[in-house]
This record gives sequence, C-alpha cells and structure tokens, in this order.
Amino acid sequence: MKRIMAFICIFISAGLAFAEDQIATTKDGKTVILKSNNTWSYAETPKAERGNVEVTLLELNFHESNASNNWANDYSDWLAMAFKFESHLTKTAKAIKGVIVFSDLFGEPWMRIGMTLSNPIPPNGTFEWRGGINYSIMDPAHKKARTSTKDSIMTTFEISSVIFEDGTRLDF
Repeated sequence: MKRIMAFICIFISAGLAFAEDQIATTKDGKTVILKSNNTWSYAETPKAERGNVEVTLLELNFHESNASNNWANDYSDWLAMAFKFESHLTKTAKAIKGVIVFSDLFGEPWMRIGMTLSNPIPPNGTFEWRGGINYSIMDPAHKKARTSTKDSIMTTFEISSVIFEDGTRLDF
C-alpha cells in the first residue's frame, strides 16, 4: 500500500511540474511558450527594442546608363539612394537586418527594400548608407520612386533581427 501511495504522489508531483508553461526555442531562433493546455504561442518580443531604428531618406535619384562611356562600364539604370539610420536600441548593435518601407504621405506602402547594416551603431548613434538598386522599367514601384520627390516619401525601417556587440541576438 505504501508503494502505491508513493507512486501516486510521484505521479501527481510530476504532473504538476509539467502543468506549468514551458519556454522553448525553435530551429529558426523564435521563442515559443508551450502551454499546459497543449497549445503554444510565440513569446512576445520586447517592444522596447521593436521599431527602435529610425531611417531618414536623404537622397533618391535616378541614374541613367551611359553605354557610350566604355571606361565606366555604365550599362544599367539604377536608383541611387542615401539613408541615415538612427539607433534607439539599448545596446550597441553589431549588425541589423530589416526592410526599408517606402510609403506615401498617407502611410500606404508602395516599395520595400531588404537591408543589412553591418557597421556597429551605438545607442543613439547614427550611420549613413549610400548605394542603390537596379532600376526596372517594368516595376511600378521603381517608376514611382523615379518620379517622386523626397518630400513626398515616408520611410520606416522594420527590424527583423539584431546582433548586439556583446553577442546577444534579438529576432522579431
């Protein structure tokens, strides 16, 4: 009888230990909560870090190819851009991956460009990026970018992942 009671106590205490929510990490690095009712949900990413990199469009110009200039190998049209990124993260970011979203003045998005910043940016620090993308005459977003003025474009930066200088990482 004592063995049966001991077995029942162990079984009940083991069941209570597993009745609590468990935290797990998926293969792709996302944190999930495994709930005692056999359901799961994504763990909330700290909102203090989400959206804490601002982007400002400094320049947007259309560069037309010049095939007659053989020395420059200038055979394609492209959109030249310059952005200023300002970090409001709590720690120095070693690398930041995300998407620049171009929107009209009403906030309607019309173009998205993937971006990885691999220069360290301290909290409240800035970084300027200059570059461009190949221009496609068939892409309506590229046509809009070519004909829009800088003042008629709103830009935001949606962070998908941050690697901090101390080696920690946040994925959104």
